[in-house]
Amino acid sequence: MLNQKGLIMVVIPLTMAILGLIGTGALATIEHEKNLAYERDQQRLADISSVQGKLDDYYLKNSAHPLQKDEATDGWKVLQSYLDNLPNDPLNSKGWSYAYWSDSKSYTLRYMQEETMEERVVFGY
Repeated sequence: MLNQKGLIMVVIPLTMAILGLIGTGALATIEHEKNLAYERDQQRLADISSVQGKLDDYYLKNSAHPLQKDEATDGWKVLQSYLDNLPNDPLNSKGWSYAYWSDSKSYTLRYMQEETMEERVVFGY
């Protein structure tokens, strides 16, 4: 009986230590993923700002924004046919993308903010 109590006195603290390590690892992983999402959101802001600058330059040269004639057509692909070196969403390989629409007088850029899972809309004239 004495040996069983001694074994329990060793197993319980050892089990708690292992669970503590697993919990710490899980928290570190979650925090790391949050940091990566924040960094990707910052990249999205920089990308959209860059596209806005390119659209402003295009407008100054052509007195119009690139027109998206068909709602069924991917606006980002339309925009890529007019502007060089357009960025893609950092998670493009996982189906995330930027969106563009324009009637030539104004435009709309859309993207998802990963941290809050909210759609962000940027208007330009």
